[in-house]
Amino acid sequence: MNPQVAQAVPEKAANRLLLLPYALPYLTYVAIASLLGGRVSAEVSYLLRLVCVPIALAWGWKWYSGVRGPRSPWGSAGVGAAWGVAGA
Repeated sequence: MNPQVAQAVPEKAANRLLLLPYALPYLTYVAIASLLGGRVSAEVSYLLRLVCVPIALAWGWKWYSGVRGPRSPWGSAGVGAAWGVAGA
């Protein structure tokens, strides 16, 4: 986010600005599946989702927070996997 915009916008409003970059890939997937589901074949629907969702992800990439936590990437992935197994 532009630092000048971040200073001018309160924290809650700044979080609202992230809604579209995070929701767009999911909404794209669901919209293609539901709106075109009966009009095109399953193969065409999958192909459209395979093309359009990565485009939406690439568009929003600059707003996504990193996967890295306070540890190294391997440490963060290990802790995440451990919590995933513990929660399952």
